[in-house]
Amino acid sequence: MDFEITGEETQEQLEELMAKMGETEVEGDDEEPEDSAEHSDSETSETVQTDTGNKQAPTPGAGTEEEGQPQEDVKGILARDGKHVIPYDVLEAERTGRQRVEQEAFLLKQQLVEEQRKIDLLTSQIKQAGMTPDPLPEEARISDEQIAKIREEYPEVANALTLMSRKYDYLQARIQEAQQVPQENPAAQAMNAVSDLVDWQRSDPDKFAVAVHLDEKLQTDPEWKDKPLTERFAEVARRTRAAYGEVPPEP
Repeated sequence: MDFEITGEETQEQLEELMAKMGETEVEGDDEEPEDSAEHSDSETSETVQTDTGNKQAPTPGAGTEEEGQPQEDVKGILARDGKHVIPYDVLEAERTGRQRVEQEAFLLKQQLVEEQRKIDLLTSQIKQAGMTPDPLPEEARISDEQIAKIREEYPEVANALTLMSRKYDYLQARIQEAQQVPQENPAAQAMNAVSDLVDWQRSDPDKFAVAVHLDEKLQTDPEWKDKPLTERFAEVARRTRAAYGEVPPEP
């Protein structure tokens, strides 16, 4: 409401105008809190609605990423006993070694077939030419008939030739005896000294594969590579038992 003052008002008119101006200010003050309260309620409502909208309810049955992860990664497969785990690197090393042996055996077989074909071809050519091949050096010897003929033609050298022939036969017999005696591998001797390795090789291929893998590691270990085979194999058996959670037997 506008109030116009001309300067000609009386004292009573001025007091009346002052009273009207006071009522107008009081009414304005009463309306302002209501507007402020409505504005505050609107902001609160918007805030609650905004906060509620930002929240997403979890999907029923869906766990968190951490809950979905397994407790620990499997690093091997169960052995035949169903109790112990064979590491993947052991299995991979065994598979690689088997493949290498099979490949080498295949190549050797091919070479053997090729060499046999050459022998058959040469033998056929010798027979066609009417030739008789000489015996192998280790199979060659002077027969009694040859010595008798030499004795008739060259009696002065017959005795010496007979002595040389007998000596040759004696040496050949000794060589054959030595070849018949098996030369045992030092590694086999050392392994036979460790009963665990012998048992695993015979009846537990899973444990023996683990032992072979551990021995390959010790062969490159500066602390173990130069130690005696028996001592190294004993350590292999101890570590294999430890890998299976077994207590090594008392020495």
